[in-house]
Amino acid sequence: MRAAAAARSTPTPAPFTVLGGAGLLPFLAGAAGAWLGPEPDRSVLLYWLLGYAMVILAFVGALHWGVVMMDAAASPRAQWLGALWSVMPALVAWAALQLPTLLGLRIMAGAFVVQLFMDRRLAQRHPVPRWFLPLRARLTLVVVGSLVIATLA
Repeated sequence: MRAAAAARSTPTPAPFTVLGGAGLLPFLAGAAGAWLGPEPDRSVLLYWLLGYAMVILAFVGALHWGVVMMDAAASPRAQWLGALWSVMPALVAWAALQLPTLLGLRIMAGAFVVQLFMDRRLAQRHPVPRWFLPLRARLTLVVVGSLVIATLA
């Protein structure tokens, strides 16, 4: 309980709040466009959303590489596990692109949930700022919501 309260009381630095929030705009626009865009353009908008989701999933996966690399106390096993996981989201995202767009978007929504779980494991094993997990959870909620909403259009 104390850790959760401490995490809430540690403010996220402005660059991460602003850029994290800005990074949500294409997700929100893609979900809105899937519902409100003109019919012939909807499939293109969904494909663009899938492409953007791929980029962001690869980015958040790569955070594991950086965190483990900077942890001087990380064992060789922990280094291998962190490095291996860091490339998995990019591979999943690439595979999702090979599938029909709606299926790819659903896979990406699930992949972001798995990524958040892996981020929690990362934070349990390696030093990360207290604000990292609360920020990742908030961003993931909007990302997954946007992807699911887009697939329902």
